[in-house]
Amino acid sequence: VSVLYCNIFRALVLFCEMKHDEAFKKAHLKSMLEWRIKNTIDTDGYLEIVGDPDHQGDSKTIVNTCRGIYSLAVGAVAFKGEDLEKKCADGAKHGLDFLNNHLHDKTNGGYYWEVVKKDGAFVPKEDMKMVYGHAFVLLAKSATTLAGITPPSDIEEIWNLLEDKFWRPSEQMYADLISCDWATVDDYRGQNGCMHLCEALILAFKATRIDKYLNRALHIATILCKKLPSSTAGANELVWEHYHNDWSHDWEYNRADLDKWTGEGADPTTMGIREYRPWGFLPGHIAEWGKLLLLLFNLLPSEGWLLQTAERYIDYTLTTGWDDAHGGVYYSIAPDLTHDAAQSEKLNAKGQVVNDGKFMWPVSEILAATFLLITHKKGDERITQQHEKVWAYCEDHLMERIDNDLTGVWWSRLSKENKRLCVGVNVRDMYHPLAACFDML
Repeated sequence: VSVLYCNIFRALVLFCEMKHDEAFKKAHLKSMLEWRIKNTIDTDGYLEIVGDPDHQGDSKTIVNTCRGIYSLAVGAVAFKGEDLEKKCADGAKHGLDFLNNHLHDKTNGGYYWEVVKKDGAFVPKEDMKMVYGHAFVLLAKSATTLAGITPPSDIEEIWNLLEDKFWRPSEQMYADLISCDWATVDDYRGQNGCMHLCEALILAFKATRIDKYLNRALHIATILCKKLPSSTAGANELVWEHYHNDWSHDWEYNRADLDKWTGEGADPTTMGIREYRPWGFLPGHIAEWGKLLLLLFNLLPSEGWLLQTAERYIDYTLTTGWDDAHGGVYYSIAPDLTHDAAQSEKLNAKGQVVNDGKFMWPVSEILAATFLLITHKKGDERITQQHEKVWAYCEDHLMERIDNDLTGVWWSRLSKENKRLCVGVNVRDMYHPLAACFDML
């Protein structure tokens, strides 16, 4: 008993010693929300970029719209009963109006990936609908339901659409890309959209307490983090990004475009949907899965593998994925394909860094993941120190300061040496640090 009390006391001391306590996180969440309300609400939906004169067009994406709705809705939850609650709720409703009136395909159902304004009306820019985008519709509507802005039936509606159009019963997983009329299903399968569906389903369960959402989230996690990584030697027990339509690993997808991903001038945001399909292991996605597995473990404590795998993913991100010389998380790392002689000869090295750029979102994900792990590793000074190390990197390089005060802005893209490469603020990616702060409260 004395040992137990000693461990509890030690854990409390560690929490008290954390520089970035709950008060800091809530204050920073507030500053991010106030910045978003002041700077991103447009006449139609939300601005995609703030402060870049070359990117002020009329194009609007489902991802930025839904991330904006989510951000403001969880802000309303976090600041319930305060003046900020109504401002956040009103901002979320503004985004919902654009989503339902302009991104929604009223003819075929579902939601367009991107729309552009022509002759006063918004029209789809490309003939495609992606599970990634629909995952964020589910996330947005789960958040607005949690905030009391929309009814649970809105969640059920997008769930039914996903079941009818994207779910492949024979595969027991989701297709990635389908034409706007739902007639043509692309053969590509990927983990990215499914990962964000897992995220959205967890929130859908929290908003409704309907078990099917939690069960499906666990199913996705089990397939991508347990079954598939152990089925192929080259996966190294990690989540690979790309698959064939039978869910076998596709080691070559997007590999021919490596020159577009490497070097200081490489900017994935110029690559269209291929931005969401980079070659290599992404430490940021490994960290994001670590966070999601811990959120699932909090709801399903009998699933011990969730905690074990999350801890391994977090360790990978903070060792192989972390730049010891300059700090920050590398964007992508090559797989170990030495089990295949032909692949090994082409690669010339295993575990080499593919893109050494630093982006806002991977660091945000490992920030939240390490915090959640602390709650399960009470008394572990190492993970607390790692969490604070990540915060220190964020404050030094990613978080904007004016007169030494944090503004709520995070810069989206840095070089290996942490030189800022972005012009203006990428509003879409600002959801990552905001969601991290929400998950840490």
